[in-house]
Amino acid sequence: MSDESAALVLTNPNDVTADLVVQKLQRSGAQVLRCDAADFPMAITLEAYHEDGWVGVIKHADRVVDLADIRGIYCRRPAAFRLPADMTDDEQEFATSEAQAGFTGVLMALPCRWINHPAAERIASYKPYQLRLASASGLVTPRSIITNNPTAARTFASEAGRQVIYKGIGRDFANSPVSTPAVRFVAPDEIDDSVRLTAHLFQEFVPKRHDIRLIVVGSQLFAVEIHAHSSQAALDWRTDYDALTYKHAQVPDEIRVGVAGLMTRLDLVFGVLDFVVGPDGRWYFLEINANGQWAWLPGIADLVACAIADELTTPSEPV
Repeated sequence: MSDESAALVLTNPNDVTADLVVQKLQRSGAQVLRCDAADFPMAITLEAYHEDGWVGVIKHADRVVDLADIRGIYCRRPAAFRLPADMTDDEQEFATSEAQAGFTGVLMALPCRWINHPAAERIASYKPYQLRLASASGLVTPRSIITNNPTAARTFASEAGRQVIYKGIGRDFANSPVSTPAVRFVAPDEIDDSVRLTAHLFQEFVPKRHDIRLIVVGSQLFAVEIHAHSSQAALDWRTDYDALTYKHAQVPDEIRVGVAGLMTRLDLVFGVLDFVVGPDGRWYFLEINANGQWAWLPGIADLVACAIADELTTPSEPV
């Protein structure tokens, strides 16, 4: 073990968001190894020995990092393991399983801070679970139904005085190639028997002043108001970025308390939360993405990058 702390950044080569964090880590004097998990086993060598804990090294190109020096691991957007093309399908499946269990498993066993730990991030990707824990933490959530019963969906959508939207619920799963369908209004007569083919989330539409994107890094919160200037963006701001303007947002005390409770329940260090602010100023929780985007938000990207770098280089509690 050396006297130098190290941070491991696992992401693909084209991840400009991770670039910001790597720059902050380098300026802090920390040793940084940025690599893609996809490079194992062809371009990364792992040598890990178990005694009282896991000891050894990771080698990548001309870099060698002692496992005992790793204080933090930033797992951003690593690609799937790449294996020789001449392997059979069965060989590829076996080697991928072994790489996941061995390479990722050793890293998961290290007594360091993850942003975020893969097990916690996986659990946090389930939106029904998010909604329950958000409510348990004191956050207000829209009324929702998840069903594959078209009759139940139509009944929910036809209740008096409510507009209903449909939104996807599966996009946050790791390495999912499926893009998220845009949020859209749904009338009861549009709901047909195709609903039986999978789970669907229907949710009451909350009239809003604006949206909020809230980034949490440890105990620090960074919030931005998102104001939409087209009807398309007003329903789903992701569909029309050119129609958006941004403003720094103050986070109410009750939201801070609720968000802290949710992060604790989900065992997350980092999260990107989406809220809408109703006409009465009330904040409604929509979802949390444990690996959400933040670098494009004006005024906070540098602050978030600094906060992540600090978390990665802060000694963890003994495990």
